[in-house]
Amino acid sequence: MKLKRTAVESAVQELAQGNAKILILDIETAPIAAAVGRIWQENVGLNMIDRDWYILSFSAKWLGSNEVFYIDQRDVRDPEDDTRLLRELWKLLDQADFVVAHNGQRFDVRKIFSRMAIKGIHPPSPFQVIDTLIIAKRRFGFTSNKLEYLTKALCTDHKS
Repeated sequence: MKLKRTAVESAVQELAQGNAKILILDIETAPIAAAVGRIWQENVGLNMIDRDWYILSFSAKWLGSNEVFYIDQRDVRDPEDDTRLLRELWKLLDQADFVVAHNGQRFDVRKIFSRMAIKGIHPPSPFQVIDTLIIAKRRFGFTSNKLEYLTKALCTDHKS
């Protein structure tokens, strides 16, 4: 019986063969702005939304490279129009075989694809997501699975 390989196992095998393009990725989104009548247990209706979320920035790098790609909405005329940012992100994702992101499967990739659909940008070529949050939850029992905690606990090379 042949076992199904996980995205991590596939990435490791392809990386060992020198074939995989693995993109490390993180996005930041703007919050939804809404007019609410109270702050506790509020149900926000669509008619209460003043401004929807959009992508504020992304940071990415290819595994094995020192070059970091960072784009944000800081100096654009309309910060809510993330079309330029999405096009740059699309170029990276379209080349990727694997995307590594913390909560990438449930958040980052879904948010990116949603914004691309809204802006009429077709999806990039298919890639597999390696979600470090899922791996942390399944394989370990850390005090916290938040990226900040895991970074402090595991990234000993960068501790001051």
